[in-house]
Amino acid sequence: MAIAHVLKPAPAEGAAQLFLLFSDAGQPWQGLQPLGDRLAAAFESAAIVVLQGPYVVGEGGAWLSPLAGLEQQGAATGAVGSGASVGPETSFSATALLDRMSEESLTRAVDLALPGCLGSIRAWQAKMKVLPEATALIGQGEGATMALAAALATMEDGHPVCGRVSVVGGRYATMPEVVSPALVLHFLHGKADTTVHFSHTVRAAEQLVKQDADVVADIVPHEGSGLSDEMAGWLLDRFRTRVPRHLWQAAMRVQGADPDSCS
Repeated sequence: MAIAHVLKPAPAEGAAQLFLLFSDAGQPWQGLQPLGDRLAAAFESAAIVVLQGPYVVGEGGAWLSPLAGLEQQGAATGAVGSGASVGPETSFSATALLDRMSEESLTRAVDLALPGCLGSIRAWQAKMKVLPEATALIGQGEGATMALAAALATMEDGHPVCGRVSVVGGRYATMPEVVSPALVLHFLHGKADTTVHFSHTVRAAEQLVKQDADVVADIVPHEGSGLSDEMAGWLLDRFRTRVPRHLWQAAMRVQGADPDSCS
């Protein structure tokens, strides 16, 4: 299970939305506080929680086992269990690993971490009494990769585990073959990101468009792997202005208009 830090509890009357922020490998959870503050100001009725991976790495946590990074470099000396500290140098390796790992290795690592990640999402939805469709996952780096994987999961009724997923500088472990039309995806990537190359986002967006997924990708020049004020502004703007396509299409049908005219 993830380590949670509540940035904004649910209002007394209950939360209308739930933002779950997935931190990057080795980064302190406080790094997402500025984004949380901006979301809190924009969405007063929302609850906001930072989720940190269960492995202690550097100044923060990691979602994927640090052992995977060590094996990839041929430097593994033994198993690293949940809660084990592997130091700042491995923190960097775990982050950079996203770009270097093969799809097969990354998929295995994500599959291992996914049950605990989903358990945390569902636990916070229950605690805040927020439905999946009113839940947004926001991930950075390694947290972005986990958020993308979690967003593909479904609840018992077959609906996605969240309504929206926005990711900064991550990549899919494995490209999905099918994406629910009820899921809204937003990719945000700095073109100067040296940790995870922006080409991962370009390829993912192109493939998702072919699948007719509700997706938009923003490649921001001169931005690196961090979540700068400008990048946070891009995220916030998309949350404020982007209407989920399936809701727009439903409204068009009610009016007797062609729902595909909004595509």
